[in-house]
Parts: sequence; C-alpha cells; structure tokens
Amino acid sequence: MSWLEETLEKAITCYPFSDVQKDLVRARWVQLATYSDNKASDSQKKSRNLKLATLIAGAVTTTLGGATFTQAPPQWVSYGLTTAGITTLLAGGLEQNFKYSENHQRYRAFSENVQREMYLLATRSQHYAGLSPEKAFSVASIIIEDINSNSVSQMFSKKNTEEEPDGRGWEYE
Repeated sequence: MSWLEETLEKAITCYPFSDVQKDLVRARWVQLATYSDNKASDSQKKSRNLKLATLIAGAVTTTLGGATFTQAPPQWVSYGLTTAGITTLLAGGLEQNFKYSENHQRYRAFSENVQREMYLLATRSQHYAGLSPEKAFSVASIIIEDINSNSVSQMFSKKNTEEEPDGRGWEYE
C-alpha cells in the first residue's frame, strides 16, 4: 500500500458513513486519486529522462562537431555524431509528441483536487459544514465525479492547432 493510500485510508475511517459507503469511497475515490498520482509520477520521470537524453546528446554532438583533428577524424567520431544527433531528435520528438510534462501537471492537479475534496469531507469544512453524513456523501460524490468528468473532457476536447502531414488540421471533439 502506498503512502497516499495509507493516508486516504486513515481519512476514510473518520467518515461517519456506512460500511457500504466507505467501501465505495475506497473503490472509487481512492482509486482515482492513486491512479492519477502514479500516472503523474510516471509522466514526470519520462519527461525528465527525455530532457536529460536531449541535453546529453546535444552536448556530445556539439563537442564532437567542434573538435579539431590534425588528420581525418576517426570513424567513431562520425558514428558518435550520427548517434547523438538521432538521439537528440528522437528524445525531443517523443517529449513533444507525448507531452509528458503537460500530462504530469494534468494528472497531479486531478489527484490533488480529489484529495482536497476528501480532506474537506473528512474535516466537514467549507461546503460540507453542517450537512448530514448522507447529504455530505451525496455532495462529495457529485463533486468528485464532476472533477473526473471535467478532467476527461479537457483531455479530449482540447483543440490541437498542429497540422497533419497532409496539411489538414485536426482536433478531438
């Protein structure tokens, strides 16, 4: 069990809900928060690794390209330049194509929003203050599902202004 799951489990135990409602919270809300948290960490690692590969390959390309030799450069220099250049191109292209950095931010924000609602519910703060347990559970369910729905709709309704190779623009909608 991860740190996040343990923390959320402790929060769930203080909810004045029935066992069925607590099981629903564990099955849906905790799963949403931990999945998004894990995806955010994964996207962050991929983004960091691709950026690091781009920097290293760019440095190697620059160093080998700027080296002066008294004779014709050894064959490995040519191979090194080609390999470093291709690595730079691929790493930059992969980062741009899969947008790991943006995905990291999106997943992290989603996870934090779900965790925030669970915290507000556990402490009966803000819009949960004074509500009965049944009403608070109902309100939290609606808010968390709205957060989920908005997150998914943002991902697929975001217009992309780039063009396909045939010159036509494309978008999700």
